[in-house]
Amino acid sequence: MRKLMSLLLLLISVFLFFGCKSTDEVDFSIEIDETIFVNESKQINIVDSKSDEIYLYESSDDTIVSVSTNGLITGVSVGEAIITVKASTGKKIEVIIQVTPVVFVDKIQLELKSDGVIYAGVTYSYEVHYDPADSMNKQVQFQKSDPNVLIDEKEKTITFIRAGKSNIFLYLEDDWNIQTKLEVDVLYKEDSDVYDLLFVGNSLTKYTYDIPDMVKNMMILDGSIVYISYSTSYQYLDQHEDIVEKRLTEFNYTHVILQEKSDGLLTDYNRFYNSVKKYNNLIHTNGAKMVLYQTWAYNYNEIEERVAMQEVISNGYLDVSEAFDSMISRVGDVFMYVFLNHKEINLYNDLNHPSLYGAYLSALVHYKTITGNQAVESKYTPEGISIETAELLKQIVDVVID
Repeated sequence: MRKLMSLLLLLISVFLFFGCKSTDEVDFSIEIDETIFVNESKQINIVDSKSDEIYLYESSDDTIVSVSTNGLITGVSVGEAIITVKASTGKKIEVIIQVTPVVFVDKIQLELKSDGVIYAGVTYSYEVHYDPADSMNKQVQFQKSDPNVLIDEKEKTITFIRAGKSNIFLYLEDDWNIQTKLEVDVLYKEDSDVYDLLFVGNSLTKYTYDIPDMVKNMMILDGSIVYISYSTSYQYLDQHEDIVEKRLTEFNYTHVILQEKSDGLLTDYNRFYNSVKKYNNLIHTNGAKMVLYQTWAYNYNEIEERVAMQEVISNGYLDVSEAFDSMISRVGDVFMYVFLNHKEINLYNDLNHPSLYGAYLSALVHYKTITGNQAVESKYTPEGISIETAELLKQIVDVVID
């Protein structure tokens, strides 16, 4: 009886022993690239069911592939070796590692994923191509000529904030002689809510008050993205030609606003016409729209003299705008309407420069002309003008420019 009990206890012990061992067995797999370069190191990643398991690593030939106690393999020389990973339970996995000669990048190319036309405000994916494709040293560095270009190296995307010509340079980090350049001509979409405006004129555009900045504030409050540039250092329009030509080669604008010296149309109409003709060719090539900024008559005491001057200015701008099929911002006509019908509103700061009211009125006309919105839709009122007067000026603009 005692022998029978002893045998039974032995069988139970054996059963329990093997049962526990089976429960604790480690089920694992490994992740590792099977090809490495000479002098390149890569980590063996263990995927297992026990976080506290200890593994042993062995190489069949340490002169080809070495392996550390924590599973870091290193290519020593060209050839192949077997790396063995063992668990404490005895389970093991073997993988053949191929060590290849080091190949260095000879050429790089930057590819922008697009349909051929690049638009501002759109994010594009990019890809870097290496030759040879299996090169080891693939670390690169970007340089760009335009601060309006955003490069996300993690997501591999490029976004162009503003239209114009942009150059993106890509260098190999360990050899800057290996490089590539991507030349991009960025455009604005027709239905874009971006306005990139170039004002060309004199002190009637920006002096006593910053009219372009007022226009910008009006557009921003509509939710648009607005860029403003200007050239206002000369009296006559043709004196800006070199500056404007340079700007038009650097950036793509949505609108270029041209303002001539007020008495320029009285003293030399042909000079104005020929200047606009040259600008028209440059602006057309740029892809922008040309807007003629019709100015106002001088602040003469004699009504007849003021009306006569405005008639020459208005007719001159109208004739030239029709000749070149351009837009026209009829600021002078609105000035005259206010002068004749609302003498309580002083639009002048001196003989010809605008007061705050005149500058705001001018900005409202530009806003309506460029955006196509009604002036009463503008949410911007500069400090110093009452809400009542601002609303009146908006209504006047919408009445005169129908």
